[in-house]
Amino acid sequence: MELNIKNVSLRFDQKLILDNINLNLHSGGLIGLIGPNGSGKSTLLRIISTILKPEKGNIFLDGADIVKYPKKMRISLGYLPQQVPYYPHLTAIEYLQNTLLLLKEFLKNKHEVILKIY
Repeated sequence: MELNIKNVSLRFDQKLILDNINLNLHSGGLIGLIGPNGSGKSTLLRIISTILKPEKGNIFLDGADIVKYPKKMRISLGYLPQQVPYYPHLTAIEYLQNTLLLLKEFLKNKHEVILKIY
């Protein structure tokens, strides 16, 4: 597997978070993102995992543009952010079952839910 990140940039409001990031990563190795808080590590991971779209640049997984075709990345990558909900009274299976029920309810009534939010 090969991941190519080319000239990726992103701003939040007027603050430049990522500025022309270029990386070529190949499977079979271990990669660490190291930097101080606020340096863009999590933002880059969110872009790679297709949660966010870059303002500028491209990301290719085995030659496929994951911004245009996010499913290519989503079937290859699992992403767990640093902060996740924790419910000590639930087992892992119970947590997943509850999450699935919420997702089903949202999908069934998504138009009503979206209108309530906005």
